[in-house]
Amino acid sequence: MPQPAAASALPGPLAKLSGTTLQWIQVLAGLITAISVFFPWATVTFSIPAFEGIGGGESSTSGNGFDKSGGMATLILLLGLAVAALAFITVRGIQLGSVKLPWFTAPVLGFLLFLFSLIEWTSTLSDVSDAKDALGFLGTVAGADASTGFGVWLLIIFALVAFAASVLVAWAPISAAGKQLFGKKTA
Repeated sequence: MPQPAAASALPGPLAKLSGTTLQWIQVLAGLITAISVFFPWATVTFSIPAFEGIGGGESSTSGNGFDKSGGMATLILLLGLAVAALAFITVRGIQLGSVKLPWFTAPVLGFLLFLFSLIEWTSTLSDVSDAKDALGFLGTVAGADASTGFGVWLLIIFALVAFAASVLVAWAPISAAGKQLFGKKTA
């Protein structure tokens, strides 16, 4: 199981962060990424003009990650929960019997979470752009618009945070091992 990063092993301004802080960041980022699949990823809004003073108003519909791509949303949900669970287990010192995970488990899970989130984010942006193109002039006249929802922005931001935190947690043992193996160079 990955050990918390020692503060002194991190580069530059990150040296002030402890491994425990980074792992709590991983827990929160993993959970927020997992939850983001339930929030709106895309929204279409229609303004309905009143006819002779009757009716009118605005209507909108939104789709979340499961509406867009159920399989990928499920994968992102599970990876987000796995990142959060692994960091929680590590930061709380919970033993998993004789199971010993390699140091690269958290960064690999974080990378996969970010990769699949990036794929879905770019796909959603493309779908919204295509919808705007399809609405064209009629959309402008009828007051229709397509936009990205905040769920897809939560997805990409917190997937990146989870990945970065997992790399930083793994950085200290790698950095310490390298220094021990090769020693510090002197001028």
